Amino acid sequence: MLIYHITNLISFKRILFLSFTLCFSVKLPASQPSLQSLSKSMTWKKLLLFENGSSRVSNKNFFVSENGKFSLYEELVTSVEIIKSDKSNNFACRFPARFSFLNSRLNLNIKTSCGDFLTWKDSFEADGLSLIYASQFLGNPASAFGHTFLRIKSSSRTFYLNKVLSFSARVPEDTGSMEYIWKGLTGGFKGYFGLGPLYLKFHEYLQMEQRDLWEYDLRINEEQLSFFLSYLYELTNFADGDYFFISKNCSEMLVNILELNFQKEIASTLGSYVLPIETIKVLQKKDLITKVNYHPSLTSKLLQLANTVNNAKEREELKNIIEGSFIPNEHHSADILDFHIDRLNYLKQKQQGELTKKQRVSFMRALKFRSGVDTASKTPPPASFPPHLSSSPRRMSFGYGIRNKEQEFLNFEYRAGLHDLNDRINGYLKYSRIVFLNTKINYLQHDKKLILDELELLNLSKWVDFNIYTTDFSWGSGLKVLNSYLEKCFNCYHFDLKAFWGIGSNTKINHLLIYSTLNINLKTGNLDFNNQTLPAVEAGFIYSPNNFIFKTDIQYQLSIAKHMPLQKSLNLSSELNLLVSTNFTIGTSYQRNLMKNSQVLKSNLSLAF
Repeated sequence: MLIYHITNLISFKRILFLSFTLCFSVKLPASQPSLQSLSKSMTWKKLLLFENGSSRVSNKNFFVSENGKFSLYEELVTSVEIIKSDKSNNFACRFPARFSFLNSRLNLNIKTSCGDFLTWKDSFEADGLSLIYASQFLGNPASAFGHTFLRIKSSSRTFYLNKVLSFSARVPEDTGSMEYIWKGLTGGFKGYFGLGPLYLKFHEYLQMEQRDLWEYDLRINEEQLSFFLSYLYELTNFADGDYFFISKNCSEMLVNILELNFQKEIASTLGSYVLPIETIKVLQKKDLITKVNYHPSLTSKLLQLANTVNNAKEREELKNIIEGSFIPNEHHSADILDFHIDRLNYLKQKQQGELTKKQRVSFMRALKFRSGVDTASKTPPPASFPPHLSSSPRRMSFGYGIRNKEQEFLNFEYRAGLHDLNDRINGYLKYSRIVFLNTKINYLQHDKKLILDELELLNLSKWVDFNIYTTDFSWGSGLKVLNSYLEKCFNCYHFDLKAFWGIGSNTKINHLLIYSTLNINLKTGNLDFNNQTLPAVEAGFIYSPNNFIFKTDIQYQLSIAKHMPLQKSLNLSSELNLLVSTNFTIGTSYQRNLMKNSQVLKSNLSLAF
């Protein structure tokens, strides 16, 4: 028993001694946070691009510990050990943002010298930061939702030599279109941070892809801008990450960087998928935007100039420019010379970056005579529709309808994204639809049944003015799952793949577009005849002044299927939507088969969010 008590006493003294030693071996200021708590801070997580248990960066050079990708604490401890060693200067010059954060929070007061980094940082001559939004480009699936990138502003440098930062997917040149879409949706591409001059981005978007740009100046102070550049050095040298078109994309990554910089919750308000246009709205709500600048595309400027020329002489000169018979001289106005120069720049993009010999001579003559005209163009800039004023992408609708004057139903609709003809056009292509995962559910009052009426998986459509300046066609495609409404079968469905191509024309009535298209529908599934091909011709109009949108079309359609006689139908469709506010719409629609005398009338209230 005595030996037992002596052993316990010795153990107690040993524990007391060790505790005393540990307490006084780490000399930290009272205000200094523990490494454990610091590793859980939002700033440290954002610096390592850490979420859901690991960093998004796969490049091992982004970390200093073996397990840094998966452990915030291990990466922090190793970083502090290096900073306190004779390798501190190497760490500071490699990871200047992390060093600045740890040196400040741990009150280390360690001095370093990083000549290469400071030279790189000073080369920007930065005095501001802006976020630039590029409008949709339907020629590329990744750009159908718009795009954002950051401009590092410098009043000391030529505007077009300012640098821009973007996060983009690294796509091999031999990637096929279907592989491109699949990998883009599933994270099959690696994203990378790219720095380049502003003029290359402006050339790509404003001239090659004909996309309007809106630039949002951000509210940022000198200290925040300095920290941003330090972190930018780390990202452009060591960071990468998986790229998803609709979630981990250009906008989501840039928002995470801005969240770190402004120390405000931004990314968490964006939801499971991130749309570029929504990031601007979030920044606006956080009061981080000070000014909006509009940069119209070459097409927008061409159309604006063409629409503002009134006198007969200049109209004739515009016609000669389009026909290629225009010869610039010193008597032409600034507007006409500007139009000719812009038109040739537009043709250059359409002709794989080359002008013909005749066009090059004309281009040089126009530049020569334009340099001799002191007056600026009198043409006002095109109207700007800032994207932050657009309708929100998600939408819910509640409605009432009646089929064939007797079958009443209640309707619920949910759209995951992005925009339709009954939304505000700000930041989007006018007369366009980009819709995905649009679900319509009906409650049949007589049968007391809840059924899926329609699931629109994806639709990309645009109706445009086919004019002598841009010669652009209307086109669209989409895939739906539709209820077949077979007798005694409320849950029989089929796939409907649709495509159309045609031309549209603006009229002398403002905001009125008329169009005609050739359509093709392919149907397969639970139908009276399993596989059907439905070619059609369609004509209609879209009228969209400020507060409402009215669309009507009539379609003559054939139905072709094996073992089925040829069927014909003449379909009338009309839709009216009143835009009560940016996100609230009252609508009514009417569809009728004039040959079968079947019809559906529906009214609904829609709320975007």
